[in-house]
Amino acid sequence: MIHIKIFEEHSLDLAQLDLVLVEEAPQYKSFAIYFNNRKSGTLDIGFYKENLRYDEGEISGIHIYEEFRGRGIGRLAIRRLFDKFPGINYFLAMPTQESASFWESLGAKYHEDGYLIIKRGSI
Repeated sequence: MIHIKIFEEHSLDLAQLDLVLVEEAPQYKSFAIYFNNRKSGTLDIGFYKENLRYDEGEISGIHIYEEFRGRGIGRLAIRRLFDKFPGINYFLAMPTQESASFWESLGAKYHEDGYLIIKRGSI
């Protein structure tokens, strides 16, 4: 069982989180994030960037609803995303000014094109 430490005394269990596919196209997938069976956000990914390798995807958006923020749900969602796509070793994300610290906390590293790279096993 995988646990993620939150504020020393709290931990979240990966089993508490699920990604449910709500929309799909050949190069795009949209998931609803459920935490303890409550919809807590959305996560969108794509495989459409011209120079993506076969083992890469792009996170085009993650949104955690206000009442669920600060609990580590975003981190769990990214871990679950890697579980859903076992052939993907990297996800790219284009950070906004507001989201850069979130991505950096996951161990994402900047690439020269401005994207952040999140590697499998880094979170």
